[in-house]
Amino acid sequence: MFNERYPDKTVFLDKLQAQKRINARYHLGRILEIGSSYKAQQVTRAIDAVMEYNVFNFYFFQGYLENHFQHNMKS
Repeated sequence: MFNERYPDKTVFLDKLQAQKRINARYHLGRILEIGSSYKAQQVTRAIDAVMEYNVFNFYFFQGYLENHFQHNMKS
């Protein structure tokens, strides 16, 4: 699902799995859930920030989105 939405971000998945070996699926699931409330470009920018700061968890991802963007309310 992640690869379908963000095919150019496979390095992100590799690094997430390396840092969160035990619960990478949990973090990825939360990232996808949180990301569904934002535009794809905003999520891509958050992924880039996660990679820049090398902090691969959904708390950082969520905080970045909440501090930089507004929710994209879907009907």
